[in-house]
Amino acid sequence: MPKVNEARDREIALVYQQGSTLRKVGLQFGISAMRVLQILRNLGIPRRPHEGHRTRTLEALRTGEKTCTKCGEVKPLDDFYLQDPTRSTAGGYMAECKRCKKQRTIDDHDKQKGERQTP
Repeated sequence: MPKVNEARDREIALVYQQGSTLRKVGLQFGISAMRVLQILRNLGIPRRPHEGHRTRTLEALRTGEKTCTKCGEVKPLDDFYLQDPTRSTAGGYMAECKRCKKQRTIDDHDKQKGERQTP
């Protein structure tokens, strides 16, 4: 019986090492993310560093550049509007650059205008 668990644990580790998150691996195998983490620790596999929102934001503040989520271009922070200070975003800059935000506003306005004219 332990050999079955060992094979499954190695398979879990392989899926994690291929880039899946702890949560996705857990869902795939029907176990919790914490259990996946325990299995990885037992096998001596280190956890990947978190590359989430805060890490990207801190990097943008350090380099003075940010990637627009709409067009995908790397631009200086001056090309991004400041975020509303009541929102809890690290760094305080919007996700879209000024050009993309302006175009989205125009598109939304045209869409709403068309909906109002249609009886």
